[in-house]
Amino acid sequence: MNKSFPKKIFLTILFLNVVALAAYTFLFLEIKKKNEFALSSLGDIKSQTTKEKKFEAVLDNLANTEGERNKLDTFFIQNNSFGVVQFIEKIEYLAKYSNLSLDVKSILLSNQNLDEKNNASLIENMKLNLDVNGSYSDIVYFLKFLELLPYKLYIDRVSIEKKEIEVMEEGLAPLDSWDGKFDLTILKLKS
Repeated sequence: MNKSFPKKIFLTILFLNVVALAAYTFLFLEIKKKNEFALSSLGDIKSQTTKEKKFEAVLDNLANTEGERNKLDTFFIQNNSFGVVQFIEKIEYLAKYSNLSLDVKSILLSNQNLDEKNNASLIENMKLNLDVNGSYSDIVYFLKFLELLPYKLYIDRVSIEKKEIEVMEEGLAPLDSWDGKFDLTILKLKS
């Protein structure tokens, strides 16, 4: 036998082994790349699914809490001028119901004294200065009504003074007349 024939077979087998090894390496790298892509895609899908579930939970929560949110909105004066007017009309009605004459001296909108926690971009203070006139018991009755209003309301100052009235006719007792001054701060949704 020819000495070169086994050498040719050996080289051919070696060459085929190198080609097979190269093919296996190429296939291994391709499979690894596809596997990494699949894992990455799976992670993205899980992330997106989690986001969608959270979004659906938020939507469900919004739908389930609509009544409570609407009720909370009533605790703030609304962010339009009608809300302020409506609030003043409520106070005027309470004064009339309490047999008092009411004078709204001033209205001031400000952001002062709001905590950072109160999200100052949404809420502002409305400060009212009120003067009332009537009997002492009616003024106290009116003050109780103010405290019971369903708003975040602070009564900053209360001053009640007896008003001196001269008797116009003989034999008539002087009227029980008092002046009340109130400074109020109410939270209002910002316009």
